[in-house]
Amino acid sequence: MPLERKLIQMKRAATATVEKNSGIYVLQLKNTAMYYVGTSENIERRVNAHRLGNGSAWCRKHGGVNARMPILDGRSELDETITTMLVYGFENVRGWEFSGCAQLSVAELDTVVLYVCCDTILFHTDNNN
Repeated sequence: MPLERKLIQMKRAATATVEKNSGIYVLQLKNTAMYYVGTSENIERRVNAHRLGNGSAWCRKHGGVNARMPILDGRSELDETITTMLVYGFENVRGWEFSGCAQLSVAELDTVVLYVCCDTILFHTDNNN
């Protein structure tokens, strides 16, 4: 194989590795039914920061990181946060703009409800055309 072609393949492989290391992540927290949703350019480094106690206050408050859950590509941090809230409960999940909240305010819950309702309406509208 010519050297130039090999270098191109190596560059593509390196780029793919970098792309796989960035994105959305969900952490299940130790000894609780709590979850944290985040985004990072380097997920492994950020998850390690959470494990060492240098991550979010929500993670530190609930005992640190127990496990990282896989995320499907193409989702936004907001999408994943709302979905995780719907599955595990609003009081058990933090992420996106809700990361620093000890308790969600009425306005923040309104944001969640509005997002879910609008998304549902748009989904049904798109599928009926």
